[in-house]
Amino acid sequence: MNSCKTDIKIRMAVSENAEAVTALLYEAFAEYEPLYTKEAFAVTTPFLLPAIRLYESFGFTQQGEANFYGTSLIKMRKNIEHLIKIKTEKNDYAK
Repeated sequence: MNSCKTDIKIRMAVSENAEAVTALLYEAFAEYEPLYTKEAFAVTTPFLLPAIRLYESFGFTQQGEANFYGTSLIKMRKNIEHLIKIKTEKNDYAK
């Protein structure tokens, strides 16, 4: 059995930690950047109008309907390619 002991302490982050947390998350996910998709997807049911309106308020558009074992679904999509480029250009955290 591996008995590796660490002194990790986890606490709630505060706004002063935002830059450090951002840098840590960027470093943790940087190797997966080539796998990022250029679109975000969401699926909801037609009777959840508040959810549909929320997605639309964030720029999602309805892309059609689907059926999942008898449940009607609304497919939604949003292009996020520009967000990935902005984030990549803006962050020098890994350096």
